[in-house]
Amino acid sequence: MVRWHSLGLFAIGATFSASAHAEMSAEDLAKLSQNPVGNVISLPFQNNTNLNFGPEKGTQNVLNIQFPK
Repeated sequence: MVRWHSLGLFAIGATFSASAHAEMSAEDLAKLSQNPVGNVISLPFQNNTNLNFGPEKGTQNVLNIQFPK
């Protein structure tokens, strides 16, 4: 339960911190409008599920996330 509270407080703090830095000059907005896809981040992920895995015939779920370089 404490973990969820900490995560929630972190998310709220990050939101307010990001909004404080969100002000842009007219020149920055003009540059951004010329390349609207420039700030898109690609985060590919692959989910693998293995059935009857191991000696107890359990289920294994593996999520692979490839972070941008």
